[in-house]
Order: sequence, then C-alpha cells, then structure tokens
Amino acid sequence: MANFNKKAKKTIVITPENPTNGIAAASTTQTYEADYYVVGGTAKIKLMARVTSEYEQITNVDEYTTFTGFTYGFDWVESAIGHDISSDKKDVEVWCSGQVDCYLLINGLIKYYSVPVDLRGYLMIFH
Repeated sequence: MANFNKKAKKTIVITPENPTNGIAAASTTQTYEADYYVVGGTAKIKLMARVTSEYEQITNVDEYTTFTGFTYGFDWVESAIGHDISSDKKDVEVWCSGQVDCYLLINGLIKYYSVPVDLRGYLMIFH
C-alpha cells in the first residue's frame, strides 16, 4: 500500500501593508460585451471592452466595436468611443456613438437613410 504524506496547508495573509505576501501580481485581461444594437434583424453592432486589472483594480480599458452578421446593405460609421473608470477602479462605463447607413439596391447602391446609434454599458468588474 502506498503511503502519501500530505503537506500542511500554509495560510497566505494578504494585508494592505503586504498586498501580495511575496506572490507575484496577477494581471488579468478579460473581454466583455457592454452593449449591442441589432441592425435589420440580420446584423449586430457590439460595444466591447477589453479590461486589464491588477489586485482587483482596473488598470486599463480598450474599447472597440464590431459589426457582424449579414451586413450587406448596411454600413457602421463610428464617430466617438470612450470609457470612464470609477474612482475606486472597480467599475467602468464604456460608450460609443455613430450611425448606421442603410442602402437600398436600385440599379446599384444608393444611400437610403441613416440611423443614429448610441451604445453605453456599465460594467461592475469587482464586487
């Protein structure tokens, strides 16, 4: 019969004076879908946020949009995009604005109309 020796568990204490207790900082990056808008029932504009954090505090946010699905006859024109990190660095609000140009095919592509789009999402990352 094999004999396995169990090691005693070591308690790691994290305090404000010693936030890592000798452990390397764990920087992580996660991508979130903050908001979306469906175009014509066939396409989707997504407002995305790539959030980097360290010690449960947001250190960086890269926001961007994607336009996916059946997009023929539609154009997404982004005019502004940004983010605001909360003062405690635990939440972030991301936003963007732009317009969807919708085209009607009559003897070629002709611009038919434009629809303004505002997307906004509030992400509670650490709670």
